[in-house]
Amino acid sequence: MPALSFEHLTDTEFEEFGFDLLHALKFVNVDWRKGTPLKSSPADSGRDIMAQQLINDIDGTKHLETWFVDCKHYAKGVPPTELQNLLSWAEAERPDVALFMVSGFLQIRPRIILTLTSATTGLLLKLSSGSAPSSNV
Repeated sequence: MPALSFEHLTDTEFEEFGFDLLHALKFVNVDWRKGTPLKSSPADSGRDIMAQQLINDIDGTKHLETWFVDCKHYAKGVPPTELQNLLSWAEAERPDVALFMVSGFLQIRPRIILTLTSATTGLLLKLSSGSAPSSNV
């Protein structure tokens, strides 16, 4: 199956794609934190989108998982410096999941950083990449 191409999208359109995708996946309380007409939103607190997933537990109880999502639209590999904002806010606010939604791929060093951060902080970090299947890091 051919890979989905995001080349025709702007950064903002890629974020909008992520927002729409989370809705389609039945996430609730989906909040696109754009907030300004500027190219980037400096007040998004490290995430482009915040959403919740309704979890139906085996015992019949329900609860919401909070997800912080950072969309990275790069033609080449995402550099390590682009991870820090979400990682800092996730460590401070402790969402259930921090997801990097990447149009291309992560370079090797950022993958190592995510693995080490997850191991040392206990944060559940996930990667959804245009060039590889989704995974926990």
